[in-house]
Amino acid sequence: MAHRTPFHLHAPRDLLARTPFARLEGQLTLKALDVGVRDGFDTLLTPIAPLVDFVGLDPDAAEVERLEQQRDARAPRWHSERMHPIALGRPAAGRTLHLTHSPACSPLLPPNLAVTRRYAAGHHVEPTGTTHITPIALDDALAQLDLEDLAFLKMDIQGAELEVLETGPKCLGNTLLMIRAEEQFLELYKGVPTHADIERNLAEHGFYFAGFEGPISWRLDQTQITRATSDIGAPGDLCHFDAIYLRQLEWFEDGTEAAARTRLNAALLALAWGRSDYAAAVLEPPTVRDYLADTWR
Repeated sequence: MAHRTPFHLHAPRDLLARTPFARLEGQLTLKALDVGVRDGFDTLLTPIAPLVDFVGLDPDAAEVERLEQQRDARAPRWHSERMHPIALGRPAAGRTLHLTHSPACSPLLPPNLAVTRRYAAGHHVEPTGTTHITPIALDDALAQLDLEDLAFLKMDIQGAELEVLETGPKCLGNTLLMIRAEEQFLELYKGVPTHADIERNLAEHGFYFAGFEGPISWRLDQTQITRATSDIGAPGDLCHFDAIYLRQLEWFEDGTEAAARTRLNAALLALAWGRSDYAAAVLEPPTVRDYLADTWR
């Protein structure tokens, strides 16, 4: 589903221009993957856009083509961007994708109509047909797309987030530093994993749940209100939100140039989200400060 980004929680849009990190432009890039790129790349990384090489994936080839045609008119200006009509998940030919009234809501899991039809916004998930796709594993996609040093992963794929994570053990144990994943509170799709399921999986790979973005509440159909609200305090049932996961501080190594570079990448991602406290903690070791001073005077 489309993101509603609370910009007041984020860093200034001109973060790089206003800080010493400006000197990194042209010297350092971060690789990011947006799975479910419909309607454009995730805006969370906008404050560090000149440093981001963004790749977007969506199974809808027509949507990918539409976004590619609009490339010149888009903002922000990423360091680079490319898109591919690729679906991620457990590899198998002929898997069913359930098409819905709102194309952004089309899931691999069947819609749970017993739940969705209670709500005014449930029409977004009304089935309109099916198609067949052949997903590939996350680790295989990263190898194919030259993204094996991925730093940021965003997923908005209607309940398939945990399935995709389970196909990426190499990715989760390697250079990945930050994850944004849509998670469901209402069972909009049959068998959709819970927040606890996803949090448990990521904790085993060195991540922790650091907060959330864009909570969406749905009102019951009796209200005759035909749109969702984006205010977590609004009357209605909490439907879904985007969970943010960061690396556990204990995961980071120290003492080598590669370790210092990894810490710098993690700090930049955290700053884009407005987490200067986390960035400071990651950059705290003296060896990291020495590396930064020697490399970017």
